[in-house]
Amino acid sequence: MDPTIIAALAGVLGVVLGAVIGGVFALKATKRQIEVMMIQARGDVNERLYNQSLQIMRFFAENPSLRPYFADNRDLSTCENELEKCRVLSGGNGRRLYGTGSATTG
Repeated sequence: MDPTIIAALAGVLGVVLGAVIGGVFALKATKRQIEVMMIQARGDVNERLYNQSLQIMRFFAENPSLRPYFADNRDLSTCENELEKCRVLSGGNGRRLYGTGSATTG
């Protein structure tokens, strides 16, 4: 067999083998990158849930008189006055329960 044909076949075989090995490493790297992204996404979700829970607890700590309306399903008709009813409906003292910061109602 001609040495140039052998050299050409060896070259083609080397290219194919290199492409396969490179593809395997690329797939492994892609898989690892996706795993890291999933872990980060879970962490972001957990952080948002924690912050939301913290806001709810802070809301009830700042407005303890409103807790029975949410936790015990107390009827709004038992409100002492119209101002208390408005506070319950607005989320207490004009503060947003789920928003960022505080906002006053107009």
